Amino acid sequence: MDNVICAVPYDMSVPTFFFHSIDEYEYKIKYFKDKYNCEEYEYEFIDGDQKFSNLWNAIGSSTPWEVFEVYDDIDNEHDALCIEYLMDNCHMNLEDALNQYENVIVHYGTMKELADQCFPWHGIPEGYHNYIDLDAYSRDLEHDWCEFKKNVFILSI
Repeated sequence: MDNVICAVPYDMSVPTFFFHSIDEYEYKIKYFKDKYNCEEYEYEFIDGDQKFSNLWNAIGSSTPWEVFEVYDDIDNEHDALCIEYLMDNCHMNLEDALNQYENVIVHYGTMKELADQCFPWHGIPEGYHNYIDLDAYSRDLEHDWCEFKKNVFILSI
């Protein structure tokens, strides 16, 4: 999927333009600067994959070239989600988030599914499993895990 960014100039007499890459951005920004003498833009994320969207939310709209650079450097949507979490919830800068994102533990699913996975079932006979209150255990887990997005839980660091 193409990642599409819209550059909206602060000068209302200058048209907006769309770009999909750093190279296209640099070409168009030079063209618009030469033609309209406009240097100040606001950038809006229009469309793209989830990995790019997570990075856009984390890094912000003032530096789209950084989003494209990091997008090329990381492997997947999971890594982008971890970077977004570190920058938004832990208030890290981009450099620190890039150094720490591999240490973030993420669970995709409900809190009850997480409780089922985390509970130490191995020491309890099969006949007693029905007596375990997973709802209560999942509420206990909420002290250490935070819901970052719908059905995305991250172990608090």
